[in-house]
Formats: sequence, structure tokens, C-alpha cells
Amino acid sequence: MVPPPGPPTAPPPSLVPQPNAHHPPSAHAAHHAHLHASSAAPAQQQQQQQQQQQQQHQSVAHHAAQSQAQRSAANKHQQAAAQKARKTNQGMSAGHSSAMRAQPIAPAVSAASFTNALFSDGTLVDGSLIIPSQARSGHVSDVTSSASGAGGNAVNTVTIASMSDAPTSAQSTAIAPAMLVQIDHIFFSFLQSICSNTNAKDSKGDAIHQTLMAKKMLKMDQSADFRPFKFRIQAFTNAFMEELQRHGYTEEFMPMRKVKLYLWNQRYISRFNEEGKKTKSKGNHVWSVEAKKRPSGAWEFREFVRRIAGAPPKAVSIGGKFEYSPRVWDPQMRAPKVVFHSPWLPDWLRWEGGTLTGIANESSQSCEVTVVANYFHGDTVYKLEKVIFIPVTPMDTVDLPVEMQQSLAQDVQQSLSTFQLSVPGMPSELSSSITADLATATAMQSGSLASAMTTGLPR
Repeated sequence: MVPPPGPPTAPPPSLVPQPNAHHPPSAHAAHHAHLHASSAAPAQQQQQQQQQQQQQHQSVAHHAAQSQAQRSAANKHQQAAAQKARKTNQGMSAGHSSAMRAQPIAPAVSAASFTNALFSDGTLVDGSLIIPSQARSGHVSDVTSSASGAGGNAVNTVTIASMSDAPTSAQSTAIAPAMLVQIDHIFFSFLQSICSNTNAKDSKGDAIHQTLMAKKMLKMDQSADFRPFKFRIQAFTNAFMEELQRHGYTEEFMPMRKVKLYLWNQRYISRFNEEGKKTKSKGNHVWSVEAKKRPSGAWEFREFVRRIAGAPPKAVSIGGKFEYSPRVWDPQMRAPKVVFHSPWLPDWLRWEGGTLTGIANESSQSCEVTVVANYFHGDTVYKLEKVIFIPVTPMDTVDLPVEMQQSLAQDVQQSLSTFQLSVPGMPSELSSSITADLATATAMQSGSLASAMTTGLPR
């Protein structure tokens, strides 16, 4: 049998650590701690280096994952765009496939410039096509233009108090300036083509031109001045849309709403007549374009400028009434509601509604009057000005028309004849005297007749 374990015994004295006589216990402990710290420092540095390396590896892996995700998204976007472009190209006719491109580029424009009475600056394209420098539609600011009125006594000026001709409601479909330059080039090239071909039709076979009488057409063909072209609206719009598509402007780049907006604000198209109504020809609504042919064969187009229309009376005599009712003609809109005023008026003139009226008195003198018109088109404020000259003439210097002179003479003769018949037994001497007076009255000059007619009028 194994005896049970007894109580623990102490180790022999030789095995118990004894304090060193040369190293006290405190110095020995410090030395031992120093040795332990020295051996632990390399291990701690190695551990920190490993942690830094792991962090670097994780950062590199994270950036690599992000780059991969971005490349993957870009590839997907490019593939989707390419697929969409292929579908668009497949939808076009084979004859136009060579002209298709995502970013259409207009033909080069030469640097040759010209100056004439119509355009202050412009360029010749391919040596013949005329594109005015002010051909931008719906994007002008602070434009000033002038035109002589009837008799050379009126001048029109226009100021636009906005950065755009187009109403604000159309801003969402505005065309980028870079694209507008190319659209303008295509538009004037299109006009050159259809003005040279009066039998032009759209793809549906509808005639673009509104036919006129043969005699009138012949007369216009022989004229060297500007002549009007009348275009059927729907056929013209369809044909221009087709022309844009032939140059690569598909529905994606130029939808129909943008095409219509461009044409509505094109300053070389007149949509309304001077009465403020839509232009009609043979029962059809039409758009008007004015052009004249140059010796080179190219067409030159005239810009339509909004203005104050209506000629004032040629003169007003003392004691006579002056009345002038101007109106505003805007080729892009119906007759607008206009507020007329003048910065200065003589004391005998005043504005009553839209009519300048007054009665000239003895102190009235000839003068110039500025007519100012303000109106809205959408959110755009337009200010038009027109300077008119009002001659004031004395009553005794008014020349009567020949018809009035003859009528007055007939009235005098009839009155004398009636008087002679109403007096029975009139002596022959008195009858001869009356006849002589009648001849004298008939031979009177127009100025004396005017004085005789106006005797007794209020002065």
C-alpha cells in the first residue's frame, strides 16, 4: 500500500535564492526590469509595423474596389449609350445614314464679309449663301433699329428691356447658342432652296408655296427689289424638320416643339400682318418671307422689324383738329395692347387713349413729337419710339384741291341762277352784272376761295 501524503516539506536552504552581497535587492529588481523592457521593445515595434502594413493593405484594397466599381459603372453607361445610338441610327433611312452623327457640325463658314443697306455685318457661306450676323432668333438684347416713315417725316426705334426676345414660357425649350449657330445656317440654306423652287413640297407631297396669280408671279420675277414669298405653315414646318434630320438633328436633339419655337421667333419670318391679324392667302394661314435675288443667284432676305405703324396727317391748319391713332406692328404676335405717351407735347395736343388729338390755335407752331409705345410679349417689355413732324399752317394759305374748287364754283353758279329766277322782271343790266360776278368768282384763285369759305370760322 502507498502511504498517504504527508505535510509539505520546505526546500533545502541551498535552493532558496539568497540576496547577493554586491547587489542589494532594490538594485537587482531595477536591473531585471531594465533587461525585460529592453527585450520587449523590439517586439512592440514589430507589432506596430505589422498593424501599419495591415492598414495599408486594407486601404489599397478599398481604393482598388472603388476604382473597379467606377470602371464598371462607366462601362455600363457607355454600353447603354452605344446601344441607344445604334437604335437611333437603325431607325433612320439608309439614304441618310451617312449623315448621322451625335454632334452635328455645320459646314465651314468663310471669313469673307460684306456691308450693304440691309445688313451691317454678315458672312458669305460657300461664296453664295448669305447669313446675316443678326440672324439669331429669339436671343437679342437692347436692339435699336430705324426706318423712314411716309414722306420721310417719321423715324422708328425699338428698345427691348429683356435678355431674350422669346417669352419666359419658352425658356425650357431654348436652344443652346452653339447649336443655334448651326440651326441658323441650315435655316438660311433651306430658305435658299425653297425660294429657288416654287414647286417645292414636303415628304407628304404638300406644296410649301402658296400659289399666286401667274401675272403677279411674272411681275415679281422681273422685279429687282424685295418680293414676298408666302409659305403654307404646316408644309413649311414639316419640310424644315426633315431638313434638320438630314443634317443629323433627330427628335432627340431637336424635337418638334423646339423647331416650332425657333420658327415662331425667327425674325426673318412674318406671321402677322400690319393689322395685327394672322396673314391669310386664299383662305390659308401663311407665313411671309421677303427676299431679292442677287446677281450671283443667291437670295438676300429682309429682317422684319417691329415698329409703330400708321402715318400722321400731313398738316393741320389753325383752327383745325389734329388726330393721329398709331398702332404697333409686331410680326411675331397679334396686335398687342399698347400704352402710348410722349415725353413732351405742345399745349394744344394731348393723348386720349391711343389717339393724339388737339385743335391748333393762333399761337401753335410746327413741331416734332416723339411717340412712345410700351407693351408686353410674354414677360418681355418692349419700348418703341417714333418721331413725327406736325406742320401747322395758317388757314389762308391752305390750297384747296381741284375737285373742291370745281364744286365751289358749281355751287356759286347754281345759287346765282336760283336767285335770278326767283326775282321776276330783273333788269338785264343786273343780270349781266351777276353773270360777270359769277365769272370772276369762278376764276378766283384757290387761296381766295379758301378765305371766302372760312370767313366767320372761329379764330
